[in-house]
Amino acid sequence: MSNGEPICTCQAWDLIGYEGSFRIAGGRTVYEAVLYNDASAKGDKVRLARLDTRHGLRQINRWVEPDTPIEVLQIFKHLPD
Repeated sequence: MSNGEPICTCQAWDLIGYEGSFRIAGGRTVYEAVLYNDASAKGDKVRLARLDTRHGLRQINRWVEPDTPIEVLQIFKHLPD
């Protein structure tokens, strides 16, 4: 696991398809994947996703602008297309 210090900071758009540990620059919440869905009602936004188990298993999403700075804490793998 990461010690909380970012490896680097990238734009959300550049991290689409990666799995790991990410957070919005300056934020506290850690997300596990950076996804994109062009058929979304959210328009051209990038989706940060994480799993939550407090009330059963569910996915929590946060939609951000493509140029939002994202801190990379750890990268596990690139998700297949």
